[in-house]
Amino acid sequence: FFKKVLKKKQKCCKMICNDYYVYEEKAMRVLREIAKVAIGVAVLGVLMACIILLAWGVQPQMLLGTLLGCTYAVCNFMLTAYFVSQSVKKGENAAKAYMAGSYYLRLILAAGILFLAIKLPNVFNVYTTAIPFVFPRIVITVCGLFENVKKKNRGEEE
Repeated sequence: FFKKVLKKKQKCCKMICNDYYVYEEKAMRVLREIAKVAIGVAVLGVLMACIILLAWGVQPQMLLGTLLGCTYAVCNFMLTAYFVSQSVKKGENAAKAYMAGSYYLRLILAAGILFLAIKLPNVFNVYTTAIPFVFPRIVITVCGLFENVKKKNRGEEE
């Protein structure tokens, strides 16, 4: 009797451990993607700041707007990753509702950031705050293109 219980316990522990490792692996992939996007947004933000410095000289409002926009862009991507990981745990209809709610929350946050930039023109430039909102999309597209090129090169070599 005890041997059967012990075997069931060991089998159960292996399943839990395997699930934990699968979960940990998925979490690490998500963190890697967030890191890629954060680094890409930072690089594009520095590039934008350099262009601003070359074209208009030192403009603190533009540089602070760039910093605010880049910070929001990375936070928005992190929130998206979090909400997606949470919605996967829900049923289909609940997940749809959850993602719709998260979309509206992130939209309200973006509007709040832009409202802040509009209301504080001496601190933030609205345009340089808004432009970085599209940086994650640019980074994801460029990374996808590079991954496709790498896959083609590997396919040709093999």
